[in-house]
Amino acid sequence: NWDKDFNRVFLSEFNIDPTGLYDALFYDIGEKTTHVKTLFMTCRAKMLSDGIIKALRDFSDEYNIELIYDLVEPKLPSCSWLMGDSLANQKFCACSVLDKAYMYGINSVKLSSSAAVNFGLDRTMCQLFEDYSKPMTDVLFKDAMNAYAMGADLLLTHPQKLDSVSVADRKKYGILKNSTRRAFCSFASKSQSLLCGGDRICDIAVLYPIYSMHSRVFLYHTPDRNFEYPDPGVCNDYTILLNSLSSFCSQDSILLHPETLNISCRISPGRLELNSDGKAKSGFKIIIIPGTTVIDLENILKIKEFYDNGGKIIATVCLPSFAAGYDPGKENDPNENDGFMRGEQYGTDDDIKVRDAVKHIFGEDAVRSNLIRHHFYNKNDRGGEAYFIPASKTDIDGSFYTDERFLKKVINSFKIPLDVFMSNLIENPLSDGFNGSFPVFSSLGLNVRIPYGGVISHIHKSREN
Repeated sequence: NWDKDFNRVFLSEFNIDPTGLYDALFYDIGEKTTHVKTLFMTCRAKMLSDGIIKALRDFSDEYNIELIYDLVEPKLPSCSWLMGDSLANQKFCACSVLDKAYMYGINSVKLSSSAAVNFGLDRTMCQLFEDYSKPMTDVLFKDAMNAYAMGADLLLTHPQKLDSVSVADRKKYGILKNSTRRAFCSFASKSQSLLCGGDRICDIAVLYPIYSMHSRVFLYHTPDRNFEYPDPGVCNDYTILLNSLSSFCSQDSILLHPETLNISCRISPGRLELNSDGKAKSGFKIIIIPGTTVIDLENILKIKEFYDNGGKIIATVCLPSFAAGYDPGKENDPNENDGFMRGEQYGTDDDIKVRDAVKHIFGEDAVRSNLIRHHFYNKNDRGGEAYFIPASKTDIDGSFYTDERFLKKVINSFKIPLDVFMSNLIENPLSDGFNGSFPVFSSLGLNVRIPYGGVISHIHKSREN
């Protein structure tokens, strides 16, 4: 449904009259399609997060009641047309969900815990076990640990009722005895007492590619294949990337909203410091740009400054070539000498600035459309290093992503002291499986048995020094 106030809000946000531009939401209208779609969906997402969601926050504050809402499920955050800006939606309440099966939904916890860091929330909630069909005793504890390691610090548990389990399954899988339930409550309460509050410390920031997701939307368009959500975009690898970092590379990461990067982060030699509430917190040593076609100009210029000051940069799948903003009066004629990736010669003034920054960081070779390599590497004399790793794998839903083994090799190649390092861990290449919808998760057999029993991950928090 289209709100009657949309045109007014759009005009106030971007100083552009959207009348006559709506066609871009349904089909290609030429060179400006990418820009117009990005603005439309950005405005729509803002109306959701600053509308009904903010109203719920105001209502709960007025009556002093708890606000809990859950807008993330493993694949939904990639569907901008449906959820809007999934990170911004959680700026009033960070709540994720692990349900249906062991480890199904771990990337939703990473998204919620990142929202808490971005927006200064004091806790990350996680709903657990609501729809599990066969909750074995070991799964009860293991999934709680998965949630804690991904950043949750308050579990909302829904233990299965005895009468909902068949007699055969009671014998096969075991039933949670009262003693087990008491032991779990004791374990959970102690863990939460330890984890609530404090500052999250990790080395890696992953830029949230929301504008790129917005730019991919075509309303009422569904790909002709067996997948429960419309096309999230072949370059949209950020949830797979989060899983690769935690479950394969054994590194914690924070998903950084573009506005947080612009407003709350500053550059120091070799570090990007997050300063969300007046004091320096995490000092990121590595910034990862997931597959992104559209990026905020201020974001890429700040990342360029980070690189020039000794920062380490990784980009995966594809490099950005368009700016998120749009000024209809500053379009440029096609430049045959531009030759920037895929032959995209059209661009606004801001697009050209984005492309110049990308070339500066990753090198001229990385943006040449006729050059194919396993990876591209660039460095400067101040210690800055940048890798572009093109796609090398395809997820079951068609999304491209980068090989976890090479990603881990690149992180280790930077020779920087990582905050936490765990050696000799089992490498579990299930990043794309964890990213799928539940039918995909089930078809891979992950709901029955996850190879090696799961993953080892970690979280580091600092509290009162």
